[in-house]
Amino acid sequence: MNGLEKTGGMSQEELLEKIGQSGLKEYGICPENLEKKLRRILEERLPSDGPMIAAGALNNQDTDRMLLWFAKREPEKVLLGLAILGRLLSASKLRLYLPEGETALIHELEDQASVLGVNVELLEGIADTRRMKGGCLCHLETLAALCDVMEDTYCPGAVVAVKTCTSGDVSMGEPIFAPYGTKLTSLLPQPYAGQIKAVQLGSRLCGPSALEEPVTADTILGNGVITVFDESCCMIAMAEERLEAARRVCCGKCTFCREGLGQLYTRIHEITSGKGEAGSLEIMREIGEAMEFSCLCSVGQTGAQFTLDSMKIFGAEYEDHIRRKKCTAGSCPAFIRVYIDPDRCTGCGRCIPACPKDCIEGLPGYIHMTEELDCVKCTVCMEACGERAVVRTLGRVPRLPDRLTRVGRFKQY
Repeated sequence: MNGLEKTGGMSQEELLEKIGQSGLKEYGICPENLEKKLRRILEERLPSDGPMIAAGALNNQDTDRMLLWFAKREPEKVLLGLAILGRLLSASKLRLYLPEGETALIHELEDQASVLGVNVELLEGIADTRRMKGGCLCHLETLAALCDVMEDTYCPGAVVAVKTCTSGDVSMGEPIFAPYGTKLTSLLPQPYAGQIKAVQLGSRLCGPSALEEPVTADTILGNGVITVFDESCCMIAMAEERLEAARRVCCGKCTFCREGLGQLYTRIHEITSGKGEAGSLEIMREIGEAMEFSCLCSVGQTGAQFTLDSMKIFGAEYEDHIRRKKCTAGSCPAFIRVYIDPDRCTGCGRCIPACPKDCIEGLPGYIHMTEELDCVKCTVCMEACGERAVVRTLGRVPRLPDRLTRVGRFKQY
């Protein structure tokens, strides 16, 4: 018998008690005890709330989609868990939200639901929390675990994956099951060669010491991804990337989410572009803190969290970017200078066709020059130059020719 069949003769109270005995908590950004969550929903429900809807989804802010693993690898558990949830709540409709672009997966789940006899509405896009008033929305991982609870096969733990960010390269590991009590550090690739600068758990940014903590039912992993940053990563640029990703999934219905993410992204982009102002930091804090309690779903509730955490932990890096016009990690293009050393350039011309932006000027036998405004600091020209005449620096640039000059004729005085 599957989990749904085992609940056939159980009352609502018996189902709630069984869930409570398992200790199962809701996964995602709010790890609430599932029994208490369900009792609260039943107690607070009003006749005016309309039909009871039981639904499942990833967190709306989950752009990694790693936890779609459950819908892809254990679809029957997700569907049966949703059906069990619906039976417990006497729901009139079951609904499953899957991210945009997962049309093929939706068709697979429709076929699986037909085989299992589960009548579910499958929707593509983020979960509309406004349509869930008086209903119950659970994470896909919670639904799979709920099925395990009813089948008496539940093992407390969480599915996680480790993402490493090193020198601009991003690598995502395979999802693995981590029983509660597993130390986060034991989940890292062995051996991990990089010097750890920071760790992201879900949407939270922490120091390296967070890896010494065990995975527990109270660990907020959000999207289930543990991201490890090394010293080559600029945490302000990382915050900018996450704000941009949040803006892409924002539905625009919550004013604080829509406008807040836009304001935060604009201001942090100014900082990484060398145009930041000191007064922006306090404004960013106020906006980020207001978003947490003014938005209806996880996109806005957690959209500013990484940025706020980065401001607390790496305040010195923000000061460097704003006041000293310097990127501590040496990775923000606005603070990098690429120039051609007039003493080393032989006028060979190999760097000219290599430049993707066509911003190198030169003639055979003449010292070449770069156009600073067009240069994107990709350093492709450095790889093409056999004389090592192309230099990348975070410091001051020496005096350079202001016109094409024959090799050996330029004097720095």
